[in-house]
Amino acid sequence: MTRSRGDELPAETTSLIGRNREVREIEAVLARARLVTLTGIGGVGKTRLALRVARRAGHGGAFPDGVRLVELSPLRNPHLLAHTVSAALGVPEQAAFPQEDVLAAFLADKRLLLVLDTCEHLVKPCADLATRLLTAAPGLRILATSRIPLGAPAERRYAVEPLADDRHAVALFLDRAAAARPDTDAPLGEEAVRRLCRRLDGIPLAIELAAGRMRSLTVDQLNERLDDRFGVLAGSRVSAPRHQTMLTTIGWSHELCRPPERLLWARLSVFAGPFDEADARAVCAGPGLPAEHVGRVLANLVDKSIVLRSGGRYRLLDTLREYGADWLVKLGEDDDLRHRHRDHYLDKARRFDESWCGPGQIARLRRIRADHADFRAALEFCFGRTGAHASGLELAGRLTHFWTATGLLTEGRRHLDRALALCPEPSRAGARALWAAALLAVTQGDPDVADRRLAECRAVLARIDDPHADAWATTIESVVAVARGRPTRAVAPAVAAQRAFARIGRPDVGALHARTVHGIALIDDRRLVEAREVLDDAREQALELGEDWLRSHAELFAGMTRLTLGDTAAARRSAVAALEVKQAFGDRFGCAVAVDLTAQVAAVRGEARRAAFLVGVADALWRSLRTDRVGAPLLVERHGECVASVRRQIGDRAFTLLRDQGRALDPDEGVARVLRGELPA
Repeated sequence: MTRSRGDELPAETTSLIGRNREVREIEAVLARARLVTLTGIGGVGKTRLALRVARRAGHGGAFPDGVRLVELSPLRNPHLLAHTVSAALGVPEQAAFPQEDVLAAFLADKRLLLVLDTCEHLVKPCADLATRLLTAAPGLRILATSRIPLGAPAERRYAVEPLADDRHAVALFLDRAAAARPDTDAPLGEEAVRRLCRRLDGIPLAIELAAGRMRSLTVDQLNERLDDRFGVLAGSRVSAPRHQTMLTTIGWSHELCRPPERLLWARLSVFAGPFDEADARAVCAGPGLPAEHVGRVLANLVDKSIVLRSGGRYRLLDTLREYGADWLVKLGEDDDLRHRHRDHYLDKARRFDESWCGPGQIARLRRIRADHADFRAALEFCFGRTGAHASGLELAGRLTHFWTATGLLTEGRRHLDRALALCPEPSRAGARALWAAALLAVTQGDPDVADRRLAECRAVLARIDDPHADAWATTIESVVAVARGRPTRAVAPAVAAQRAFARIGRPDVGALHARTVHGIALIDDRRLVEAREVLDDAREQALELGEDWLRSHAELFAGMTRLTLGDTAAARRSAVAALEVKQAFGDRFGCAVAVDLTAQVAAVRGEARRAAFLVGVADALWRSLRTDRVGAPLLVERHGECVASVRRQIGDRAFTLLRDQGRALDPDEGVARVLRGELPA
């Protein structure tokens, strides 16, 4: 995890007005309690307050391991809660342990503030996870926001109320109105503003929405329109008066939108996370809203503070998304829009899958990672609709390289398992999902499950013709043999898979995968010269195709062979080249192996002090993975030889001191130091 302070949180794009007292009070509560939940209605400003408190705490030095925000509003599957928190913290998944345990172990020695934002739809899972983590990690504190208290034993609640002081409400309105009308400094009439803010019950979101209308209306006109809306919604079935005020205010903002803007607002509610204009056009264009008008109407919604924009992406606040979703149902478009959303993200997954083996791989992965929440939403839709199960099967399979490259192996397996259970009939998509499930299982160190999935895949392939899936299944047979420590058995299927991919006749990441596994099997079989030739060839093929993920694998294992064969300069170049790519992908496992290799190179070259420090950096990486060193047997042996050699060269005391310096670094900072060459002389 990268050490973070308050500046790691989202930047404040607008000022926080009238909340100084609340900030001080929350800080005082957080100083006494380890779990504090900010409660209140939607739009009251819970998230803004939590972020301000967290930012101040991060800069104050109370949390040397930093602060982290986990946005839970897009998450609908409670089983993925621990995985979502882990992803925000940079904690890799581990197959052998429940992710809650992995997370607890990671946080055990940390002094960190965790902000869980928008918990109301996951109250019990959040309470259970918070209790588990706080028990395991005495230096952890959690600040949560929720419309409903979590009900955890250690929880202290802080009720966030609307702005009680008229001066603060007026100041907020005037500040946001000035942003809406930067071209005028005409007085707005403070008494009229005060009256408006009182009628909005001092709810910050309601006030900001009203201020956004100042582009086209006066304060008096706003008050008149609000009169109309109160009349229209007087019979609304809302229990709490403040909820009724919020509904009234949003409904009034909705009323002030033109028909195309209302329509787009409703249709945008199908997005679970941030989206760009192309996404909005693909999903939301249709009757009443031509595709060529979507960009302009979207800009209008940004101007009216309905949609937020950050960079080139957009999002709806949760409260406004819920309101839009209700209108989408009333319009009778909910089912159609969710199908279109599913189709759009399935198409994105297809394009990602088909272009994975090509230039710009890291950039494509970053772009597709930004759509993670919407892939989840599309999968949940597919699994919940009988007629959509087949699409869910294809979508889960098409995201195979996303699951592996981002380390979301457990999540990927969960989606694949659900899809396969819902679609038992033999199909090409089923064969793809089966070999993908086998690949993810063996990558997580679960070869027995991989074997079972491969057997199921072979049974499907006996009934359908799919040479591509057959070649992948053969590749994974080789991977499983390597994982079981049977390199001699791994060579034959790796060679067979390469021939199968060659017969298919198109460049494919599978062929590179088979070639790389072939080289690794040869290393384990002590056929080092052959291994170097195979891995060098795999690396060159990857360079030609622009494939970085497997190139780094080939580079790393080629470096091991070079070290064993005595070419330490080439081994170091390979290790650093692999580490650069592994860091860019966020591959913590690959980084650990690469740093271990740099330590071994340094030891062989007589750079014992550097080697000891590098062993410590690698130790920190392995510890963050909650596993011992694994990989090719040659690598494990070389690590033991490296440590023994360094101890002989500089003695136990110096070795321990330098190793502990490396261990004390945050793993990501340690990798950055290695790449910058900031190592002991």
